[in-house]
Amino acid sequence: MNYYTRSKSIPTNRKKSDQSELNQNGPQVPNMNTRKQKHREKIKKLTQETKVFSNGSCIKGKVGAVAVMFKQGVERQVLRKHVGDESQHTIYEAEVIRLTLAAELIEREGFIKAAIIRADNQAAI
Repeated sequence: MNYYTRSKSIPTNRKKSDQSELNQNGPQVPNMNTRKQKHREKIKKLTQETKVFSNGSCIKGKVGAVAVMFKQGVERQVLRKHVGDESQHTIYEAEVIRLTLAAELIEREGFIKAAIIRADNQAAI
């Protein structure tokens, strides 16, 4: 990466109009905010391409979890886990398992360098 510093010396092979512009504005310095913005746009593009949704639940006395991967809005992979009866298992188990299933789907992709897994259950975190 090149960093530029402001210099008082001006090359002699420049025209006078170029020299006055250089004195007034100085050389352009890379902006850290620009780099951060490009990084954010790259992450946004990645998350728009591949998304994983997961849920842990208890329905009709049965506890389970699911994770679904979408690529460009199309369902690609699904992982499901039936944990057992509500008398022996809790919803909190299912919430932790759903996060594990989401991580498993991301790991299966292999080429994903960074991922964000969001959780809406504080007890599972």
